[in-house]
Amino acid sequence: MRLNALLTGYLAGVSTLAEFPTLPDELLYRRPAEDAWSAAEVIHHLADAEVFYSVVYRRVLLERQPSLEAWDDQRASGAMHYRERALINAVGTITALRHDNVDMFAALSPAQWRRTAIHPDQGSMSLRELVLMATDYLGDRLSQARRAVNGVP
Repeated sequence: MRLNALLTGYLAGVSTLAEFPTLPDELLYRRPAEDAWSAAEVIHHLADAEVFYSVVYRRVLLERQPSLEAWDDQRASGAMHYRERALINAVGTITALRHDNVDMFAALSPAQWRRTAIHPDQGSMSLRELVLMATDYLGDRLSQARRAVNGVP
């Protein structure tokens, strides 16, 4: 399957994820500041976000302009037990879902890409815009995880 620029960008961060489970735990789990997340917490959050957005993509395709809900990142960290979960599973979740979503996206028609949802902060967003947002989000959070490994908030 030949991927267009949108789908290639969506998959781009996946290869970067593989470097994290190879790092020592003292780097992965240290918080660079009292109120900052460790790299491991960031990656667990990304896995949960990937699950959430994978459902969103399907809702956009199946429902008429679904309303999306915001979630509290800080609450999720504690409620989802980021510090107790295996990092390799989070990396696997993100990787598997991104590849599965690309398979689904590659089959979509132009009309399906234009389907919309109501984002709580952004308003009406097309599926294409939601995928671009998720692409940027993964890149931004991977940068945050790298900074945490280096002891920088």
